[in-house]
Amino acid sequence: TGDKLDEILKKYYTGTTNGVIATIENYVLDQKRCITGLKAMYKNMLSGMQLAGLIFLGVFQYLIYRDIFITVISVIGYVILIFILFKFFYYKRTAKKILKSINENFLSARILFYPDEIEIITKKKLTLIKLKYEEFYKIQKIKEGYMFYTQKFSFYFFGFDEFKKEELEELEKILSKYSSRKKKS
Repeated sequence: TGDKLDEILKKYYTGTTNGVIATIENYVLDQKRCITGLKAMYKNMLSGMQLAGLIFLGVFQYLIYRDIFITVISVIGYVILIFILFKFFYYKRTAKKILKSINENFLSARILFYPDEIEIITKKKLTLIKLKYEEFYKIQKIKEGYMFYTQKFSFYFFGFDEFKKEELEELEKILSKYSSRKKKS
């Protein structure tokens, strides 16, 4: 049904692309996209939690055993445990929960980037959503792409590899005005 809908909507797509800076024809919210977004979203929070945990664990272990070697081994074990728990369990489990909770009509879309807004056209149930860049809670450039936060813990992730080189260059010029800017809460 997605391919048939694409064919029907091609007339609409080609008629409304004036001013489009970049396009993602087949955006699909999948587990990989969710995990990448979750890692970016929780990066700063996890670093703070890990640092606090390391300090607490280090002091606690040293007070109990009075041995720096045991303290260092415990801290290394803690770091490995937290890394494994989050990398292999938490992110995948949370991504699966997110995907289960989202209405399947909103899992695939065509995304158009304009100079001042983004347009999301869902493919399963034709829905058009337009959002000005300034309406986003935050737009953040990360190593893999751009995070567009609609609220503090809700996001769209767009990978750099989804854009043509010239589209990405133009988009970066525009989004640099909005990147890492949070709305006042």
